[in-house]
Amino acid sequence: VSRASRDMSGGVVEVVKDDYIGFVGDDIYVDEPTAEDAMIALCDKLNAGNYDILLILAGEEPSAENARKMSDTLTAKYTRSEVIMVNGGQPIYDYILILE
Repeated sequence: VSRASRDMSGGVVEVVKDDYIGFVGDDIYVDEPTAEDAMIALCDKLNAGNYDILLILAGEEPSAENARKMSDTLTAKYTRSEVIMVNGGQPIYDYILILE
């Protein structure tokens, strides 16, 4: 999940500059107003509940409070999966999701 640097239309998802996009490789799956909403929507699109572990690396931008709230939301939503939140501290990407 990362902030969109420009508007983009014509694809499957309309992207608004400064929104947050959830993507895998070159494919954009979601555009949301917050990084946390984008991560939750991306998890939905990727059927994250079918995986045993959702490992999320929080970047340097998200606040600890926002990351914790998002983690709590995902834990409640995907009860069969273990949600692990780690402070990765990476620049550019607000969140990185690894599904196992």
